[in-house]
Amino acid sequence: MAFLFTMMYGVSMVDCEISSAALDDLDGSKGTRPDDRATQFRRLRDAVERLASYAFEQQRERVRI
Repeated sequence: MAFLFTMMYGVSMVDCEISSAALDDLDGSKGTRPDDRATQFRRLRDAVERLASYAFEQQRERVRI
């Protein structure tokens, strides 16, 4: 399962996704319930966007973490 989001890179909007497993790994947790995923993402958004920005700089296309 993946959480879809967009981020701005300069003036461009970039489509991104992060897997549930990657969110849990970043959070140091395991098995977050699907109805708690949005809250988890909002709490981790700064870290997720740093990872997504780095990934985008490397490949210049849709980001999958």
